Amino acid sequence: MKVAKQLGELVEFMRNGTTTEQNQDGIGYPVTRIETISQGVVDSKRVRFVNLSDDGLAKWKVQVGDILFSHINSEEHIGKSALYEGQPADLVHGMNLLLLRPAKDRVLPSFLHYLLRSTQARAYVRAHCNKAINQASINQKELGAMQAMVPPLAEQAKVVDLLARAEGIVRLRREAATKAAELIPALFIHHFGDPATNPMGW
Repeated sequence: MKVAKQLGELVEFMRNGTTTEQNQDGIGYPVTRIETISQGVVDSKRVRFVNLSDDGLAKWKVQVGDILFSHINSEEHIGKSALYEGQPADLVHGMNLLLLRPAKDRVLPSFLHYLLRSTQARAYVRAHCNKAINQASINQKELGAMQAMVPPLAEQAKVVDLLARAEGIVRLRREAATKAAELIPALFIHHFGDPATNPMGW
């Protein structure tokens, strides 16, 4: 049976990242930025780097199953999130993203990630964010108060499996459409020649 839960009840904690100075020279550990999750996944090509001690790494290292959440962004992009699945390794949680650590006895990380990507969750964030010129933000208290209907863990797993399959189908159709868009002009030119030069005299 589904029960209404606040987001704050579904996570061990949510917090801001380290403000340690970042570099683009590849020195130290990869660190998240807003751009790191702009496509809804953790993009290892869109990180910077930070020098941290062992203790600093232990404190700020992102764990598999953690969710990175864009709480400061343009109004269009605020609320984007990404599930960390282990790559890049030794990823450090940087400033300007919230880290949500799911309470795994209550919610599956992948289920919580889908929940945060839902139309209802994105609408809540936009309705409760503070808007300024070219930027919007939502504080942890407002985000933690967001409510959602949450089923038992076994049912969550079924929902995740179904959504993952649906995403896979959509991805395959998108890839097929891209291939077709590339192939059709090439086939046309192969059979009829370039219309600009009309080498076959059609």
